[in-house]
Amino acid sequence: MRGSILFAFANLIVALYPTKTSLHWWVMIPAALLLGVFASVLWIAQASYLTRLSVIYAQYMNVPAVSSMGTFNGSFYAFYKMSRITGNLLSSFVLGSTASLFAVYTGISVAGSVLMATLPDLVHPVGDESTALLKAAELPIESSSAATTLRALWDIAKDRRMVVLIPVWLLSGLQLGFVSGEFTVHFIRQSLGSASIGYVMATFGVVNVVCSFWFGKLADKIGLFFAQMVGFGSLFVAYALCMWSDVVKCDGQWTLVLGIAVLLSVAHVCSLEGRLWVLMLNVVLATASFAVYSIRHRQIAGVR
Repeated sequence: MRGSILFAFANLIVALYPTKTSLHWWVMIPAALLLGVFASVLWIAQASYLTRLSVIYAQYMNVPAVSSMGTFNGSFYAFYKMSRITGNLLSSFVLGSTASLFAVYTGISVAGSVLMATLPDLVHPVGDESTALLKAAELPIESSSAATTLRALWDIAKDRRMVVLIPVWLLSGLQLGFVSGEFTVHFIRQSLGSASIGYVMATFGVVNVVCSFWFGKLADKIGLFFAQMVGFGSLFVAYALCMWSDVVKCDGQWTLVLGIAVLLSVAHVCSLEGRLWVLMLNVVLATASFAVYSIRHRQIAGVR
């Protein structure tokens, strides 16, 4: 969260001094580097914390270890993606004052850091603690050199399960880039105008929040594979609509644009048409790779 504070504050400095371009480089580049470093640690900690929390909860409720992971991850991402709603609404209401916007973002980042500092340490559950996930988390950490760490990373990278999932990760990055860059510029702005970007993306955020929560529960009930197929299907339809729909500047495009936003949200860069072909191909590859991973490699406590 400190990285988010620094990055928001760096943007605030740029907004306060828009003409000092040399200052922008000295402020934004270090802030972006620090944000990337801090974010990598934060996301690993988040995944570890949620995994341990769900395992402890499952032991307390006397249910299979992975039975509540979807619910916990879905709840986390529902709250996390509320930022899409608040951020886009704020950007719409405070569109005329960039400095005020980043001042608000800095304040929110500070508040988030304070709240995160109050998270309690996870206690061990009473009873059997023999689950594989908890055992792995409780193994002593041995000191290692940089060479040992790099070798371990290389071993992970060569793991067949990791290799099979590469198209899914590529699709995830392309998808986020398309939503934040291409969709806002080539569809929302071209059809509804710049003033509507915040409202359309706020709708995107609302669907993100709802789907994150309910898809988490759905994955626990029907399995991750089928829930993921719904997401891949939504992405393919959304990209097809983007590619073959005529975009004109009129208010009559609201239904089309909001429909595409909803489909993109349910799933969650040359010319735009060429990029859409790449995205659609990646949806197919990601679907196939996730199917292979689920059938051949995903075996956690007997759950596929």
